[in-house]
Amino acid sequence: GQSGNYELFNDLWEFDFESQSWNELDDGEGDGPSARYYTQVHWSSVESALYVYGGLTNSNPLNFVRSSELWRWTDVGGWEEIETSGEEPSPRAFYGSAYDGSRNRLLLFAGQLGDFSSLAYNDLFELDLSSGEWRELHGGGMGAPFTRMHPHMLYDDARDRLLMFGGHTDIGDNNDLWQWTDDGSEWQLVREADLFTGEGFGCLGNPTEVPSDYIDPDLSAPERRQKAFITMMYDNIWLFGGMHAECSDHLDDTWRYDLATGDWVELIEARTGESCARRGDDCECLCL
Repeated sequence: GQSGNYELFNDLWEFDFESQSWNELDDGEGDGPSARYYTQVHWSSVESALYVYGGLTNSNPLNFVRSSELWRWTDVGGWEEIETSGEEPSPRAFYGSAYDGSRNRLLLFAGQLGDFSSLAYNDLFELDLSSGEWRELHGGGMGAPFTRMHPHMLYDDARDRLLMFGGHTDIGDNNDLWQWTDDGSEWQLVREADLFTGEGFGCLGNPTEVPSDYIDPDLSAPERRQKAFITMMYDNIWLFGGMHAECSDHLDDTWRYDLATGDWVELIEARTGESCARRGDDCECLCL
């Protein structure tokens, strides 16, 4: 709009937890990846290397430039661009990814063209970091989670499966949980959570507002969201914050999902961002 271009960065920093201090590893002036945003970053425990994949490199917010570059950082060698081959995913943005340490591979799911108007994807790819070769694992369509942007991805090493939570689908944010196991070569729904009722947009005379009965909420699961912080430790998924796009607000709650029992537990309630229907308020629109 009228706010001008983005200011993008390509410097690299590390945080030392023992000394509680930051250290700049690379100032971005050398031959490393160009400045970008919405990139995916993963640590390879096999190679002791940091991998950076893709992202958007445009500073003009109205002209999207998608990158499919793969870069590797090591303390010894610095930055190195890695050539890739095989069944590469089409150029896209806003995808989710996870690292599988047992196979030293990157798993990439879904995303969108980058223009915020085209339909999203729901295909699944793997990238062998040892060889640089891409392979399509699932072509999307039927049998896969609904098309979406910004899905939250984790790899459950103990059960050898990829987990995908929520994100922004083509009909709204979601809070479903899915798994992918190579043995079966298929997606499986682990936890459905909120259900879309089939009601269309339009509320209080505004065609973009969402009616309160747009979804049937599962109050034992987190609010539907995208762009949350998510990680795995102690055989639990830990979830903090994110954005509820239909309410155009950011969440500040904290949840834990027990991988053994399949139960969500709310640890800290949201002070902002939840839909009024979830809060139990009497509202005509989901967020008003």
